[in-house]
Amino acid sequence: MKRILSALILSLVLCSSVFAQRAVIIQLPSGQLLGVAYTPSGTVVLTDVTIIKLPDPTPTPPPVTVGKRDIVIIRESAQVNAKMASAQTLLQSDPTIVQWKQAKGHRVIYLDPNDKDETGTRPSPVLTRYRSLLPSGQQLPAIVITDRDSGAVRFAGSYDVNWKASDIVALAKNHGG
Repeated sequence: MKRILSALILSLVLCSSVFAQRAVIIQLPSGQLLGVAYTPSGTVVLTDVTIIKLPDPTPTPPPVTVGKRDIVIIRESAQVNAKMASAQTLLQSDPTIVQWKQAKGHRVIYLDPNDKDETGTRPSPVLTRYRSLLPSGQQLPAIVITDRDSGAVRFAGSYDVNWKASDIVALAKNHGG
């Protein structure tokens, strides 16, 4: 209510600033709002006050929380190019990256859209979960970064087939990894 009244006073002052020296908003016991502007020639009472709600200020994005991450790459195994294969190999074997993953508690998981559950008849529940986190209509390959403890999505979007392992690490670090 305080925000709305502030907006009313601001709008009344702005609208009547050409002729008013002072403006006040009065709320009657019935709840009706009256605007009163004091001018050099007399008092003007505005009985039909329109409430103008100021937009909320642009919210600041929440700070990136640091924690363990699951970095999930969903790609068609048959369409993996040389750069994707190289990035996958480095993410699994480069000593610096392996040490970083172990120290931070991160996991890199590769999924194929054809992965099946243990019966071999339905899509894998893990695949289904991570695909559901992608934006609607997202094409593959895609990458999803989640907080391992809460499951909260930190990033979900396209995976650039030209990314190097360092690009994936940088993306994870930008999202709290």
